[in-house]
Amino acid sequence: MWRLIRQFSSKRNRVWLLADHNGMKWVLKVYPEPRAAVEARNLRRLAAAGLRVPQVLAQGSNWLRLGYLPGQNLCQLWEEAEAAGGDGRELLPPLLAWLKEYHALGLTGLTDLNWRNFILAEDGSLAVLDFEEEGRASLLEDLGQILAYAITYDPPFSKWKQTWLNWALPVTANYFSFSRSDIEIAYERELAKLVERRKKLGIRSEE
Repeated sequence: MWRLIRQFSSKRNRVWLLADHNGMKWVLKVYPEPRAAVEARNLRRLAAAGLRVPQVLAQGSNWLRLGYLPGQNLCQLWEEAEAAGGDGRELLPPLLAWLKEYHALGLTGLTDLNWRNFILAEDGSLAVLDFEEEGRASLLEDLGQILAYAITYDPPFSKWKQTWLNWALPVTANYFSFSRSDIEIAYERELAKLVERRKKLGIRSEE
């Protein structure tokens, strides 16, 4: 027997958190088409490389049963930081550390750096939840994407976010030994892609 705890917000899939009679939590992810094998393969490869991702417990053609990763959603923490008047600076280092580890392994399977796909554990490490598509971007493209996402969450382009971005650009550049102009160009390119994608979908911001 199992019980439903909650349904997660997802634009493309249906995702639920459930628990068995012993209180053990797990996640059921159902896809609109048979794509479970792709994500299962990516998750197993990433786990084997030592990255913190959900464990694949079982799978069908269009569903996965995944291990539950406790922690706080990074995007929620970001939104709370702005609402509470914090500076949000503590959220960038875990993202940079994760990307450094990921790219050092030469892996593929990362296509969407939406902050909603990251879970921050109590020990400060990050887990990533969404690997249902296969792709590869350069480190600079990924860095540009995380900054583009950050600035466009609701309310997009706020003064608070602009202040954070002005701090984050040189910090990101120094962390990876890039020039600030390299990071700024990557950010502007990824921001343009993100804005254009949302325009096509009729989305004003990442709500």
